Amino acid sequence: MRAIAPLVLFLDDLQWADASTIQALGRVLQRASDSPILLLSALRPAEAANNSSARHLTETARSLGQLRIIELEPLPRAALDPLLSWGVDPVELWAATGGHPLFLSERLRARAGERLDETILSRCRAAGPTAQRLLEAASVFERAFRSGLLAEVLESNEVAIVADIEELLARRLLIERAGELSFPHDLVRQTIYFSISAPRREVLHRQALRALEAEGAPMAELASHGLAGGVWASAVRYATAAGNQALALYANAEAAAHFTRALTVLQSHPGLLEPIQFESLLIQRARALIVLGDTDEATNSLEQARTSPLVVEIYGLRPSSRTG
Repeated sequence: MRAIAPLVLFLDDLQWADASTIQALGRVLQRASDSPILLLSALRPAEAANNSSARHLTETARSLGQLRIIELEPLPRAALDPLLSWGVDPVELWAATGGHPLFLSERLRARAGERLDETILSRCRAAGPTAQRLLEAASVFERAFRSGLLAEVLESNEVAIVADIEELLARRLLIERAGELSFPHDLVRQTIYFSISAPRREVLHRQALRALEAEGAPMAELASHGLAGGVWASAVRYATAAGNQALALYANAEAAAHFTRALTVLQSHPGLLEPIQFESLLIQRARALIVLGDTDEATNSLEQARTSPLVVEIYGLRPSSRTG
């Protein structure tokens, strides 16, 4: 980062950041103290209070003398006057929210009610039935995707879907950047996704899984589609692999989440792994949890592994009796 300094790195909603991201930011603060690098972040204090990693980052910056806090004031009432053209009474809105941006957005969203969903779906239907089916298939991807990948999910080919893609681009229901397609806003994707029946969502996720396997997609993405598509063996295999990859990168919070996801599936489908593989999964989860400081849950994982029938048989261990 020093090589491209001066640099400003802006992160919004830091209170929602995962532990690994915040740990990485902490290392940036410590190692770049003598470089012209500015880390600018926005967070909500009330929600940040529940994020121990965010609190630790703030304390670290303060101890290094690198912290400056700017408290944002509510918007003045006059700032709401442009909303008049949208049929909103700025005086009433400001009185109800005090000018707090979060309360303003939530109030306006509640005022719109379900009409936004209806507007999005109406625009989708206007594009035609085949274009709408294309959007439904695209909605299972939470990131940008290639048209070829979408064609594979639809069990079609790129030539057959190009006219529908061009129609959706013209209607701004899809956008194109650097040769990849995505939705203009995740709210559009979510609205379309949840308008699909659960059985069809499962089918689309299974088709996405097959297409992504063929192109060697990240393990975490494959695990997500396996879970959503009910392909339990693949979900466990890929979630475990994603956890091991995260563990190797010291992304312990993500590793623990992946391992937990695999173990949750195994609770309902215990025959998917050999006992020794199940025990290894428990131990890997415990490793991640120990680094995160969650020793109680780590101990539970280790106890499950230690007292499994196969470990008892091989090592001659016996469950310990606990008192108190």
